Amino acid sequence: MRRFLLCSLLAGALASAGCPGVPPEETPENVSPRARFVSPAWVQAGAAASFDASESFDPDGTIIAYRFLFGDGSAEVVSASPRVEHVYGAAGTYTVWLSVEDAQGAEGRAAHGLGVTLDAPVACVAEGDCGAGETCAADGLCYRTGPGDACAADEECVGTGFTCHGGVCTEADCESDAECAPAEVCRVGRCQPTGLDGGEADGGSSDAG
Repeated sequence: MRRFLLCSLLAGALASAGCPGVPPEETPENVSPRARFVSPAWVQAGAAASFDASESFDPDGTIIAYRFLFGDGSAEVVSASPRVEHVYGAAGTYTVWLSVEDAQGAEGRAAHGLGVTLDAPVACVAEGDCGAGETCAADGLCYRTGPGDACAADEECVGTGFTCHGGVCTEADCESDAECAPAEVCRVGRCQPTGLDGGEADGGSSDAG
């Protein structure tokens, strides 16, 4: 009787001691963190590009590491801070990957396409100057936000006008040079200054969005 009463009062604590009628407590399954980050859509070669993963979160824990891979052949950057900067030395198009890790070792990933120009990118003054899924920031650059959509082919992209560029689903805003201003050309679906090198850069791809 004494053992039964003790088990009734301390059921949770003594479940592992074999108390009758007390089911063992189940450890809830760990939920992977969600990766979200803000990335420039276009940046000038030699200028510092800022990346901010502050919107990343872990539904049931804490993110302990942010891993950035910039797609230009440079080493992966692992940071305890969600904000990092990177300088691209060559014009081209790249895919930037973010991986966030929680204390249990689970990961979440996101990707954004990024273009690097020889000349300063075309400045924006309003949201309409940027592409789908992009926002115009106070520095005059268009930024991609959110989780991004990784892809390997156009068929994997959802939404009218979205195609797969550099491993990321993006919406093109031009198809030919005729749709751009006189000093611009249409590259990877975007009107950009003629100073953009059309060839592949180290670690880059000629079809990133």
